[in-house]
This record gives sequence, C-alpha cells and structure tokens, in this order.
Amino acid sequence: MNFETLQLNELQDIFNDHLNELLDQLQNIVNNLNQHNLISRRSKANLEFYKNLIMKGQLLNKEIVIESFGSYILQEPETINHIVNKNDEYFLNFNYNSEVNDTNIQELILILKDTWKHLGKENTDIVFEYFQILCQVTVAYAKKKYT
Repeated sequence: MNFETLQLNELQDIFNDHLNELLDQLQNIVNNLNQHNLISRRSKANLEFYKNLIMKGQLLNKEIVIESFGSYILQEPETINHIVNKNDEYFLNFNYNSEVNDTNIQELILILKDTWKHLGKENTDIVFEYFQILCQVTVAYAKKKYT
C-alpha cells in the first residue's frame, strides 16, 4: 500500500489499528506462555497495563502513539533497516536501557524480548510484518507532517 497518498488522520488510524492488532496478538501469546509457566505473571500483567495505557492514550489523542513511536524509530535509521531485514539478533542483543529513557518503553521491550524466545519463525515473521507496517506508516506520517 502506498501510504504517502494518505492524509494524516488516515495514517494515524492505520497506525493505531495495526498497533492494537499487534498488542492483541502479543497478549494472546503472553497469556498462553503464562499458562505454561514460560513467562512471568508480572510480564502478563504489565503487558495488559501498557496495552490499556496505549489504548487510552489513543482515545485521548490519535497522534500521541505514532508521534512517540516516531521519536524513537526515526532517531536511528538503522533500526528501520533491522526491522525490514527481520534481524531479531539486533533487537535481542541491543542494550535498550542505555538508549531508551522511557521506563514504560523499556518494560514493553523486555516483555517482547522474553516472549520472542518462545516464538517460532512463522510468528516472529508476523511480528516483524506488523513492525514493518508501523515503520512505513510512521515515515509517511512524518514526511507529510514535518516536510
């Protein structure tokens, strides 16, 4: 899909819809892993908390999450390349604590890293596809809004 032709509000909607779908998928996976004692109840509860927080933020302001995501993802163009190339080693080995100052984002990343270890190739590809779309939409949004 050519995101460049869409209006800002359409890009916000697409971003939010895909992020919510991704969070739903992750929550289902985390719930399943928790039932099998492969991931902690704390991670399960934290994911539910952050998912609700993100959804409330979206309701208050449609652009808040895409703006936040963009502020991280667009700082380092290499990050997008790693997502496009599905380089999970980069994400699993990257030290987010020194690079990301937001403890909420750090916690979400830790949950994703814990979950990632238990996913098969098919599921990691699906997660990467979601992140690729989120990146494409964010880049189109930033170009339209800031140039």
